[in-house]
Parts: sequence; C-alpha cells; structure tokens
Amino acid sequence: MYHRIFFHFFCALVLSPLFLESNKVKIGFFPREISVRGVELSVYNYADCNETILQNESYIFYINCIHRVYDGADYIQSSQNMFKERFKDRFFECNSFDEVEQIIKEKGIDILYNQKMGAVDKHVSKNCKNAVHAVFNKLEIHGEVYAT
Repeated sequence: MYHRIFFHFFCALVLSPLFLESNKVKIGFFPREISVRGVELSVYNYADCNETILQNESYIFYINCIHRVYDGADYIQSSQNMFKERFKDRFFECNSFDEVEQIIKEKGIDILYNQKMGAVDKHVSKNCKNAVHAVFNKLEIHGEVYAT
C-alpha cells in the first residue's frame, strides 16, 4: 500500500521537468514527532524507499516537543534510534518549524513531504516544494501536491 502512495507523490514532483536535470533530489520528511504510531513507520518506509528505489537523498525532521512513555518502556528512544541508525546525520531533532526551515535552506532540500491530519497549519515550507499527505481532514488543500 505505501508503495502506491509513495509513487503518486514522488512521481508528481520528482519526475517533473524541474528535477529531471539533477541526479539526486533531496527530500525532507516531516513526521512532526517521533513516537510509536503509524505515521512514523510509514514516513520511515517512504524515506527508505526514496533512497533505495529512487536513489534520492532523504532527510528526516521532527519537533522535539512530545515525549511519551508507554507501559513503562521508552519506545520513543527506540524509534529515534531506528531513524538515527538508518539516516545518520540526515536525522534532525528540531525545537520549532523555524529550525526545520533553516535546515531545509542550508541543505538545499527540494521537497518537504509532510504527513499530517490535513488542516492548513504553519508547517508548510517557504524554502522548497511541499507534498502534503492528508490523513484525516481532507478539505483544506495546500502545498504544491496534496493527496489523501
């Protein structure tokens, strides 16, 4: 299932004439937080496939504002470690979206993939194209590519 969604998002942007000239596209992935929920797993899989299938570079950004402990075990740390081990120095813990924007600018990120509820919010980059994947609220279309 996730391969189909992945294909639609990235073919729409990556295969556009703007990106055909370059060898690798830098795509930022923004799951908002790192926890044990499904968003993190799908974002991890999309970012991994972006590199292994499309041969692009993946960057992961999250805002360190929520830290949950489930059943006395710290699953957040294990989830963070999974991302760190795979993406190494392309995994960024940020304090705000302004910090995400700064890194996008510094690293020359081409596209920000943002999996979220779907409502318009402040998490749309001004420094690159935005691919918004709305999970729930599907009526507030924004970004260059918007899918549900």
